[in-house]
Amino acid sequence: MRDPERIDRVLNSIREAWIETPDWRLGQLLVNAIKPSEPCPEILYIEDSKLERLVTRLNITTGNQMQTPSQKHEWVRQYIWDDGLGPIWPIVDNEKTEFATALMIYWRMEGPWFKGSLSDDAKRLHDTVAERLLGGFYSNRNLQYFPIEDNQLSKTQIYKLRKSGLPSELFEPDYPVSGE
Repeated sequence: MRDPERIDRVLNSIREAWIETPDWRLGQLLVNAIKPSEPCPEILYIEDSKLERLVTRLNITTGNQMQTPSQKHEWVRQYIWDDGLGPIWPIVDNEKTEFATALMIYWRMEGPWFKGSLSDDAKRLHDTVAERLLGGFYSNRNLQYFPIEDNQLSKTQIYKLRKSGLPSELFEPDYPVSGE
């Protein structure tokens, strides 16, 4: 096993160099320091924001991030859906995921207005999270998410959702009152 103490040393060294060259992207810093014999445009030109998303995705799939329900909830809130559905599946498949987090995923996938023709994987994810929300798979209710407020649903939209038969739990969730 490699020495885990090297991680702080290496990251501190990178941090110090990057502070001296703040206009450089991290990939640019690494390529300039390593000076590879072959060009590495994927590393040299990667924007820091994209690199951050990729590392976050890697951390999710390896289980190395989002140790608390609040961290997972915030990550979903900020997730850039153009990055694909892969990182969302581990959250949807975890029965310890907060109901509010799963509900946010449902609404980020356009909730009751989801168009199933987008992709088979998107349809499967949408249907899975909806089924699990209604089936009690996500029993933790320590966090809250309110679809009406977050999606700025009008009174007309709410009326139409009720009239359509959409279970109210998907747009007007019932959370325990603090102290219960």
